[in-house]
Amino acid sequence: MVRKNASTMNRSDLIRLLAEKNPRMDSKTLERYVDVVFEAISEALVENRRVEIRGFGSFWTKERSERISRNPRSGESVFVAAKRVPAFRPGRQLRRELVEAGGAGSRRRASALDPRDGT
Repeated sequence: MVRKNASTMNRSDLIRLLAEKNPRMDSKTLERYVDVVFEAISEALVENRRVEIRGFGSFWTKERSERISRNPRSGESVFVAAKRVPAFRPGRQLRRELVEAGGAGSRRRASALDPRDGT
């Protein structure tokens, strides 16, 4: 059973939820499916490819340029090398569901979340 009132869903919670919704499937098989999905997304990002899951969102990588930062403890300047970082943008359907549920961005109109969305 998925933890109630938990603010974070982890991999085990996801597998348990899938098992609850698919009682005829073995949990080890569902665990492997979850692993395959995460591996496929990770491999695509490592290869600098974009992953689009319609209705859910898009994953891609961004280039972060090198910069000079500050150590918050000492105030000393620190060089931070350039790197690629993962990025995610929720899809239109997910944004709508969040607004309807009173989640992030619920103070704005749903159409304000995506200017291409005419609703």
